[in-house]
Amino acid sequence: WRGDQAWVDRFAPGGPDGAGSLARFRILRDSLLRVLATVEDAEWERIGIHAEVGELTVRQMVERIVDHDRGHLDQIRRALA
Repeated sequence: WRGDQAWVDRFAPGGPDGAGSLARFRILRDSLLRVLATVEDAEWERIGIHAEVGELTVRQMVERIVDHDRGHLDQIRRALA
């Protein structure tokens, strides 16, 4: 994933055990979940433009976020192992 290390270096120093990174990740995702809880049924199919892939529905964007998060959680697991 392009730019991951630059993002980590700038925004998510986690200390020797990665706890800071994991805490930041949790805060960001908890915030997103609160926003998503307000999305009404019809809004899931609204279309927006993603800068890299073009048109996506809200549902598709959330699916991409979930996949992206799985990758980051795998990175965190490897770092903690």
